[in-house]
Amino acid sequence: MIAIGADPGVSGAISAVRNGTELLGVYEMPVLRAVKSAKVVRSVDGAGVARVIREVMAIDPQEYYACVIEQTSSMPGQGVASTFSMGHSRGVVEGVVQALGLPLTLVTPTVWKKQMKLTSDKEFVRAHIQRLFPSTDLSRKKDHDKAEAIALALWLYRDQFA
Repeated sequence: MIAIGADPGVSGAISAVRNGTELLGVYEMPVLRAVKSAKVVRSVDGAGVARVIREVMAIDPQEYYACVIEQTSSMPGQGVASTFSMGHSRGVVEGVVQALGLPLTLVTPTVWKKQMKLTSDKEFVRAHIQRLFPSTDLSRKKDHDKAEAIALALWLYRDQFA
């Protein structure tokens, strides 16, 4: 069984884990860049997300695949533009997964982090996943999104298939 985990923001990531033990890959979220009023605006690239997921599914076409996406929501003090951007990003990833016909689970950060015995501290999650998969380079602080995508895939496997 191969679990695909997606941390859906524009700085998010997609990962694939086989049977809860083998990390098959972790990918930065594909993004589009547009210039609006001399400002670069980034958004999730749906075609890019489809390419990444198809690449993962090509690893073993006979394998069973399922996907989990972190169910994001607005937070107190978060601006309207960033809330809209996050919702749009999640919607793009969710639509691609559904279009590819993969079983999909949405889970809130509170639920999956509690079950995985992780905290909301992104640095803690990054360090924990680095210990589980030492050959994966998660050394940069900004790799916390990759670590969360991996942790989501592990959560899916443990919650539904272990």
